[in-house]
Amino acid sequence: MIWSSGLLLSLISSYIYLKKNKLDILKYLDVFAIAVPLGHAIARIGCYLIGDHIGKLTNVPWAISLNGSTHPVVLYEIILLLSIFLVLYNLKDKNLEKGSLFAIYLLSYSLGRFVIDFFRTDPLYYGLTIAQYFCIIMFLTMIIFVSLRKLRKYKKI
Repeated sequence: MIWSSGLLLSLISSYIYLKKNKLDILKYLDVFAIAVPLGHAIARIGCYLIGDHIGKLTNVPWAISLNGSTHPVVLYEIILLLSIFLVLYNLKDKNLEKGSLFAIYLLSYSLGRFVIDFFRTDPLYYGLTIAQYFCIIMFLTMIIFVSLRKLRKYKKI
């Protein structure tokens, strides 16, 4: 939950700063979208090294031994984040509409994290973790963001 709080605060403060200085918000969100998954993956290495974020018990061959054989949920997230970084890095020089990299980042991370949380031992509220609820909100917000941008573009034609 700390990650999502940090994301929200950084987005709000960045928006205020960029708006105040009349800078291109979507351009900077795309830069943000490329850098954050890599930094987040590196931070998760620390989580792995201290045995943070315990996964559910399992018999899969890649299980790690933390109070029994558990899903290596932190490694799942590191793989997700590095994959997102590589995709975004390879897309950065394509002629995409501004804000597309940011949308791809949040859509893919929220979907991936939503799935990964089914393998975690975090407390459940009505069957989902708090992070999963946040992922649903983030995913739907990005769907609305993309849809509104497409609608505006369509109306200009």
